[in-house]
Amino acid sequence: MKADRTNKSEKDVLNQQKKQLNTQLTEAYCRLGADFYAQNLTEIPEEFKEYFNRIAEIYQQLEECDVQIQQSDQALVERKKEIDDEMQEREERRRTERELKRQQKEQERQQKELEKEQERQQKAQELQEAQEAAAFAEANNVFYDEGSGKKCPECGAVLSEDALFCFNCGARVEEPQKTESYISNGEANKKCSNCGNVLVDDALFCNFCGTKVEA
Repeated sequence: MKADRTNKSEKDVLNQQKKQLNTQLTEAYCRLGADFYAQNLTEIPEEFKEYFNRIAEIYQQLEECDVQIQQSDQALVERKKEIDDEMQEREERRRTERELKRQQKEQERQQKELEKEQERQQKAQELQEAQEAAAFAEANNVFYDEGSGKKCPECGAVLSEDALFCFNCGARVEEPQKTESYISNGEANKKCSNCGNVLVDDALFCNFCGTKVEA
């Protein structure tokens, strides 16, 4: 039994050695063929022309394969660059669009704030004017009780029946139609510098043309 295993082991070693020798023989033949091809390339023996021609064809096909591989690699590089450029351009457009939207929103926000501020200032001015008119009217006792006389629609000051403008705040009461009855040709303590209308002493505006009375 032991002898069988020994014989088998020796046989395996011999088979392995034989395989290696065959490989070396094949390599030697290939080397011999390569050397023979190189040495006889200028003067090809007639009996080996077919093999030389076939080898030349294979070399040419290998060169063509190399050229195609290089072209393919170059095409891949160029395509990758195109894709990268497209992605970069697309991203740049996105950034530009986002920036434009941001600027538009900021402009809209600033415009709204400006409109609010203008509205606030206008209301504050109207309130201040109303308060000043009310204070003046109260100090000069120019208000009537509810339901009496003609009043200014803006500040509530009592007006004469023929007044076209409020003497207190200058608001228009009705469209002016200038007649001689509003104008005095005689002497008066206070007259409108614009139309010559005779004014009450404490008038701030002409009750005919609405011009502000100079102090």
